[in-house]
Amino acid sequence: MAQIAMNDVLKFMNEEAGEIVILDATNTTLKRRNWLRQIVDRDIKGYAGGILWVESICNDEKILEASIREVKAKHPDYAGQDPEDAVRDFKARIEQYKKVYVPVNEGNVDEGSHIKLVDCGTSILMRKVSGALYSKLAGFLMNLRPMHRVSLF
Repeated sequence: MAQIAMNDVLKFMNEEAGEIVILDATNTTLKRRNWLRQIVDRDIKGYAGGILWVESICNDEKILEASIREVKAKHPDYAGQDPEDAVRDFKARIEQYKKVYVPVNEGNVDEGSHIKLVDCGTSILMRKVSGALYSKLAGFLMNLRPMHRVSLF
């Protein structure tokens, strides 16, 4: 699946003159992120930009449960499945991710620009975020609170 997504990225950037790509993926390991960086550096023609990692971490069980039920259980991956089975499956995925997860810029490894969203934006940490584009994205993410909906009526 990851290679298919990267092929789409390369096609968009190289053949369709794309400038910005958002790759939504679970890049839980340094090895995986290095693989992505290597492809970007090697295969995108004229690439002069940078990678901005956006890491979302949820430690609040209440927010996590609501997110799984509101978003993940209704995802096309689970179409036609019992919602409770989907919730159980996604929770099992999380447990597998935890076994290999290495936070971005962990220890003395410098992975570059990085925004870390904690508990759906309850706190936001930024590292090496500068320039107009990254600043606009950071501002957008700081104001995005998907689990804190407000009713106007």
